Amino acid sequence: MENKLLSLNFDLTKSKIKSYDTVDYKETVNDSVLISFNVFSLLDKKGLLSPILNIDNREVRHTKKDGYGSFNVKKSNKETEFKITPIGGFDFYTIKTKLNSNAQFNVFLDITNGGIPIFNEIYEYKIRRLDKNVLILENEKGEKQKWKKKTPKS
Repeated sequence: MENKLLSLNFDLTKSKIKSYDTVDYKETVNDSVLISFNVFSLLDKKGLLSPILNIDNREVRHTKKDGYGSFNVKKSNKETEFKITPIGGFDFYTIKTKLNSNAQFNVFLDITNGGIPIFNEIYEYKIRRLDKNVLILENEKGEKQKWKKKTPKS
């Protein structure tokens, strides 16, 4: 298998669905409004524990295990921002809304790996050696990489 080519094509790394939200507004005659959140994993639709920060008054609420959390705030036409910062490797999410009616947000978060996806790049390597324990690759610059089979620790 020596002198064969290994090509790594990174144009399919984008998530099929990004994080998103849906919202249901309900008018109220009260002088305060209820802004509530259901925060879910896009992967399995289970609720997520997540701190939610109301930017205007720096108030933080935490969702419960089922993903539910809410704020009671004074009614106004002012737009405010809520930052959702989930625990456990999910995208951060920001919602901007006016505080003039009750709002129920359903937020579906994608998993993040903390890295930046690689798009439209192709890496090519010559295979210099391949057996059941070792793979040696050489890039266009002549730099070699050696990959060894991982053996379980006893």
